[in-house]
Amino acid sequence: MERWIPSKKLRHEHRWRHRHRLFSAHPCQPRAADGRIPHQGNYTSFDGTARNGIARLNADGTLDTAFDPGTGTDSPVRAVGLRTDGTVVIGGGFTTLNSTAKSGIARLLGTGAIDASSIQEQASVGLHL
Repeated sequence: MERWIPSKKLRHEHRWRHRHRLFSAHPCQPRAADGRIPHQGNYTSFDGTARNGIARLNADGTLDTAFDPGTGTDSPVRAVGLRTDGTVVIGGGFTTLNSTAKSGIARLLGTGAIDASSIQEQASVGLHL
């Protein structure tokens, strides 16, 4: 298993946000082959850009603006999984994602848009919150 070592900017961002209790982050987020990291938490913006509960970071720790989940979730995202096809599975106590009804689990495309082809029950297999 590969060990995740965050960049200096990401470590600073994490310390600042942790000190101000804006989100809680797990130090070993899943990472895509290109180094991008899906990131979940209890926040409404990341690095000055609106991101409600879910964001994706570039390998250098900067916000990946190509991943835009719209209005995000109505409550914190507690779990994130990265699938081999590049989609991101998120879980938590949320009931909406980008103003679309979801019951605590959703799959996002690489752009951050909701994967309309996903079936709610199939995505929940193996995700522990």
